[in-house]
Amino acid sequence: MDRLQPKHYLLLAVAVASVSPSSVIAKYASGKIPDFAVGAEYAGDAGALVISFYRLLFATLMLLPWGLPAVWRERRALDRRRVAFLAFVGLLLAAHFATWVESLSYTSVASSAVLVTTEAIWVPLGAAFLLREKVGARVWAGVAIAFGGSLLLIYGDAGPADGGSNPVLGDFLALAGAFAASLYFLAGRSVRQHLSLAAYATVVYGFSAVFLFGFVLVRGEPIVGYRPMTYAWMFLFALVPMILGHTIINYILRWMQPHVVSTSILAEPLISALMAYALLIDPELPALVYVGGLVVIVGIAWATTKPSPAPVKEEQGERGGAEHVRREERPPVVDLPEPTGKEPGR
Repeated sequence: MDRLQPKHYLLLAVAVASVSPSSVIAKYASGKIPDFAVGAEYAGDAGALVISFYRLLFATLMLLPWGLPAVWRERRALDRRRVAFLAFVGLLLAAHFATWVESLSYTSVASSAVLVTTEAIWVPLGAAFLLREKVGARVWAGVAIAFGGSLLLIYGDAGPADGGSNPVLGDFLALAGAFAASLYFLAGRSVRQHLSLAAYATVVYGFSAVFLFGFVLVRGEPIVGYRPMTYAWMFLFALVPMILGHTIINYILRWMQPHVVSTSILAEPLISALMAYALLIDPELPALVYVGGLVVIVGIAWATTKPSPAPVKEEQGERGGAEHVRREERPPVVDLPEPTGKEPGR
């Protein structure tokens, strides 16, 4: 790993700031905000599937100048079997966006953003059960903490609140989005070893856009005919969080360890919740929603943060007084996959 410089921390801050408005932008694109919210007159009028489709469509088009040459260079790695598997990965990504963006129609920005972030703990669990990889006690403890926080959050949403039309349904849709994202990470992990990020993202995003287009047609929603501001919001939805935010994150992974980046991104739901509160999108939420959200974030941080190295002990050797240095054994830790390039996210 190359030398870390102060500018890389600045880039990380820019990346976190770019991915954090995802939920808020989606809310404005759908128009599912209170009439008294800041900028309500500029809200859009598209459904969740349409918003998801245009996000992936715009993202694919933005990637084409780099993605098409990469796909052409790596065409030998794209046999029929691998292309079919990439289509399946694109389907999982489409499922993630369809459920997560839909959740914002029913629950608050805070609840949705926190619950969809739990993908960070479902990935190692999926690796343990599906890929038979070893999961350390630290990860299991983090999962238990985050699960308890999720229950608190959902319980808080079950009471009277102004967080959405059906907060509990929205919470479960956000969790479904997290599960879909974790499966997307796991499925894409093996094929990413054979393709560059540009080629992989272009093909997968393209397939995902096609699937979402089909979902929109099945649901009977129009593709065009929305307010001009709706398209502006959907364009921002692709440009700021997906292209700018996650591109920077993938860039700085050359210098920063993945678990450091993953933990930093946990600021996203906190920033999203603060933005929603400041813009009067979610002016009042039950206290349990905030308490549960903080518990979830603590659990994710505990599961994704690597423990500090054990202290070095010096022992007197048996031969000629030579000193042999050994390190104490560390608890087993799962190396989590890189948080982006394969992430949608938000």
